[in-house]
Amino acid sequence: MKFALINGQRQEAQPNLSGQCPACDQAMIARCGEVRIRHWAHKGRRICDPWWEKETEWHRTWKGWFPESWQEVVHQADNGEKHIADVKTDQGWVVEFQRSYIKPEERRSRDDFYQKLVWMVDGTRRKRDREQFAKALNQGAPVGTNPPVRRVRSDECALLRDWACSHAPI
Repeated sequence: MKFALINGQRQEAQPNLSGQCPACDQAMIARCGEVRIRHWAHKGRRICDPWWEKETEWHRTWKGWFPESWQEVVHQADNGEKHIADVKTDQGWVVEFQRSYIKPEERRSRDDFYQKLVWMVDGTRRKRDREQFAKALNQGAPVGTNPPVRRVRSDECALLRDWACSHAPI
């Protein structure tokens, strides 16, 4: 995680700091080595959000394009279920950044949990994704101009096939 709470204030990881998880209030320690990006980890390797994934530089960079107050926001459903959104806007929209493979069941769970969700997917993870996606866009039919929207076929593009069943925009 990028942020933990120190005296009730969100703060990025720095050497020798400890804080609290904004989702579960458990103790967190700052990890500030030379190999991975600086982050907070639960003391004792606890993971309070089952959707948690290791964060890459790609992920952190995309989150960084948004105001800090929108990053890593705890979203709680009416039934008490909590998850940490990568980005949550003031209007309640959630942006989830996905670079690694995600099981369809988990993707559907996130689609259902966040009522206003947009996925930002890395289209370069696999060797042929970029090429296949560009081809699908070029062959797609325009359905809108402002903003430009195209209807594409997913049968020749693995990236589109993987995400075709999502209810949220990608």
